[in-house]
Amino acid sequence: MVKRRPVVVLCPSISWRPGLCTVVGLSTTAPDPVRSYHCKLILNPPLPHPWAAEMWVKGDMVATVGFHRLDLIRLPGQDESKRRIYRMNPLAA
Repeated sequence: MVKRRPVVVLCPSISWRPGLCTVVGLSTTAPDPVRSYHCKLILNPPLPHPWAAEMWVKGDMVATVGFHRLDLIRLPGQDESKRRIYRMNPLAA
């Protein structure tokens, strides 16, 4: 992966690997051909522009990355204590 893209965090921080997490990339482009390790997601609510509501899990692009390489998706507005709000929703099974 060489461009910025949304990811799903598969494995959060592990005590013996501080600062690292396992992620899988998402894409707005359907794979050609679709394989068993690809999965279409319909996100509700959708991600903000420029991403679409329909995303594809690129199961062949699993990576372990440092948390410092990830940017949270910032939502408009603030919470009641005037802090920024970020998108961090678990996916349904």
